[in-house]
Amino acid sequence: MNLIRNLFFYDRDRLQLSLFGLGGLILFLYSTILTVAPVIRTLSWNTLLKWEQWIALIIWLFFSFVIHKTSCRLLPNRDPYLLPIIYLLTGIGMFTIFRLSTAFGWRQLIWFSSGSLILIFFLKYPNIISQVRRYKYIWLSIGLIITGLTFFFGIYPGGEGPRLWLGCCGIYFQPSEPLKLLFIIYLSAFFADHWAFRNQLSVLLTPSIVMVGAAILILFAQRDLGTATIFLIIYAFFIFIVSGKKRTIFYFLLILTISSIIGYQSFGVIQIRVDGWLNPWLDPTGGSYQIIQSIQAIAAGHLLGAGPGLGSPGIVPVAISDFIFAAISEELGLFGGMFIISLYTFLAFRGFSIAIKSQNQYQRLLASGITVFLSIQSILIIGGNTRFLPLTGVTLPFVSYGGSSLVTVFIAALFLLLISQNQTSKATVQKEIKPYLLSYSAVVICFIGISMLTTYWSIIRSDQLLSRTDNFRKIINDRFVPRGDLLDRQNNPITITTGERGSYSRWLNEPSLSTTAGYNHPFLGQSGLEASMDSYLRGLAGLPSSNIWWNQLIYARPPDGLDIRTTIDLTRQKQIVAALEDYQGGGLIMNAKSGEILAIWSSPGFNANQLEADWNELSIDQNAPLLNRVSQGKYEIGNLASLFYLGYLQEKSINVINETFFETGRCSFPLSTLQKSDLRIALMNGCEHANNLLRSFLDSGNTNEMIQKFGWSESYPFELPAEPTLLIDSETSQFLEPVLLSPLQVARAGATFSNAGYIPYPRLSTAVNTPQQNWLVLASKESIQVIDRLSANQTATYLSRQDFPAWEMTSSNFSDEKPVHWYISGTLPDWKATPLILLLTLETGTPEDAKLIGQEIMEQILTSGSE
Repeated sequence: MNLIRNLFFYDRDRLQLSLFGLGGLILFLYSTILTVAPVIRTLSWNTLLKWEQWIALIIWLFFSFVIHKTSCRLLPNRDPYLLPIIYLLTGIGMFTIFRLSTAFGWRQLIWFSSGSLILIFFLKYPNIISQVRRYKYIWLSIGLIITGLTFFFGIYPGGEGPRLWLGCCGIYFQPSEPLKLLFIIYLSAFFADHWAFRNQLSVLLTPSIVMVGAAILILFAQRDLGTATIFLIIYAFFIFIVSGKKRTIFYFLLILTISSIIGYQSFGVIQIRVDGWLNPWLDPTGGSYQIIQSIQAIAAGHLLGAGPGLGSPGIVPVAISDFIFAAISEELGLFGGMFIISLYTFLAFRGFSIAIKSQNQYQRLLASGITVFLSIQSILIIGGNTRFLPLTGVTLPFVSYGGSSLVTVFIAALFLLLISQNQTSKATVQKEIKPYLLSYSAVVICFIGISMLTTYWSIIRSDQLLSRTDNFRKIINDRFVPRGDLLDRQNNPITITTGERGSYSRWLNEPSLSTTAGYNHPFLGQSGLEASMDSYLRGLAGLPSSNIWWNQLIYARPPDGLDIRTTIDLTRQKQIVAALEDYQGGGLIMNAKSGEILAIWSSPGFNANQLEADWNELSIDQNAPLLNRVSQGKYEIGNLASLFYLGYLQEKSINVINETFFETGRCSFPLSTLQKSDLRIALMNGCEHANNLLRSFLDSGNTNEMIQKFGWSESYPFELPAEPTLLIDSETSQFLEPVLLSPLQVARAGATFSNAGYIPYPRLSTAVNTPQQNWLVLASKESIQVIDRLSANQTATYLSRQDFPAWEMTSSNFSDEKPVHWYISGTLPDWKATPLILLLTLETGTPEDAKLIGQEIMEQILTSGSE
């Protein structure tokens, strides 16, 4: 309570100590959670705990104590907020870097220690501010020369990239970082020395713009465009402060716009970043990959974040530097992101307050210049992370990894602290204050805009962003959270989760169901039931929302997935696969009443257990083994149309059964002379003339009516991809024969004749196993009547076999290039058990094969029980 109470005291020393104490408490909690994060992630104490950040915390506490005591002794009138804000930002950044990469964490700790030592040492020399002013030209010239050396000796520590660093042996230095501070010192000193000429811009611009132009040209030549942008903004700010004229802002915006257009046309990197900013969804795996991953990380944080060490910020490219705000937001949530933004906003407030109260013009310009530098760089990098602005590639002050950057901002903070020691209470001319207030207002507006956009990504758009296929957090969750199993109708396992927590994988026990059960692969995506039932299998549906919320809060992942009971009967599945192993095509066994699919065969197929090894071959195979032919294959129905013509005519009370008939066309099977005069036999064997006879009682206008009646144009929920058939153009004289239908569509329509005229809705899943209610039946659509009972029963009875209680029909498209052989069979109306439909579509073999195999399968099913 004393810490909180001291916040409202006017004692600078006690206030600063209280703020340091709160910062230490925040970092202690952060470090504690980070330590136990591996235990929470694996749900086991048999894992390595993360301890390195405790060393960083001890060193952070040591330097915080030393800097506090030193500043209290040497700078009794300093601003008490600066050091706690700076050290808290640095601590959060350093711990985040340790969380992402221990090696880079140690390096950042060394740079933090170096920056702290510089800060402590130079607190003893408050006159350093005046000393650097005296040699402004020399300092800036040295900075430009050193920066220019990168053209000849520049390297990129990561191997391939912009050569903006100098150094060797693992120690690197980026000259453009201190150049920013030297640039501000030069402008502050120059304009303070020429303050009497502030109303004569030409006198001020001519000498200053030479040095400014030289710096910006060097940076443009290096393609360090982010730093060049910062230089332009800083220079525009100084011109605005000195002149006090708002039109200078307009001129600057005009120059910035022209420069941006030229840069867009001249530099490919700018074009990529601008295009990615305007519409990142066009190229999510290419030029927009970084920004997509950044906003997905922010979305994954939601309100409270995953927790230190429990998110997956390592997915984001360059998370320790360019995208560290996204990494923090994922693990600390919107709350943590807003806290960071609030710290920068308050730091800007303190900086401009120090500037306004500075004792002379030079210190006022220097303090405000440093404040603008820190604010603009923060806005650029956080804005780039949140898509508020295009990416610039600069670092987040005090937070991002980088020794040159961290030491530079610590020196900048030193100057602010020394200037705050010499603040005066003497009133400043109101006219001179106004530009500072307007500048701070602009900074606040930008931070407000960033805050609103951060809220948008983390709350409003989070679910949509996280459901994208390029969100790799789902892949990581799959390694630690077991997916539910896919079971057959007797609860025998079809697809299961194997392995241990942290290395879970999926295994399909019945490879013939690969196109149906599908796959859930970290890089190849999802298909089949793994995709359509993903929310249940992943534990995101079927559970109380409080349960899901609790797991997300504590473990930063969903609860264990739920098992799904499918309609598949593995016994029937093995029967149909064994019978058709030498053929290509699709087939299924369906409950004609409920639409439950008992077995489903698609060939050629693939083995989901070997998907990754076979992917390159599978993806280019012209036989389309990844396609489920039952739901996605489209075939001409051919003379099988006579089945539906007959049912339609029966309902219309058009008697065709007693018509005089003799078959003169092609049939799927050779018929005897006696059989050719039997319309029933001709229809059951897919004969052309028999089909034409039925069609003669119709006109082309009946085609769309039949397409709609038998549900072929209907879209309905189904667990596998399935497309409805489009209606026929009314101007064409087309009947059903050339209509393209999937085996699933034909089987569903055929079920009408075994189900008293009712057409079912196919389904592959029946129940989900929930912890609270055990097996919970999934909702399904009721069958609807499309033909009256009498007409459906008459059609089935007319086409019935004389040797077995089933009706059937065989048909072929008589094509030499792409032969398609249909066989459909169903139970009769008086069948006492579950009504069934069997449908086969063969792309190889003969009509005789289709009929013999179909009869064999149907007889096996009905003689061994309908279920």
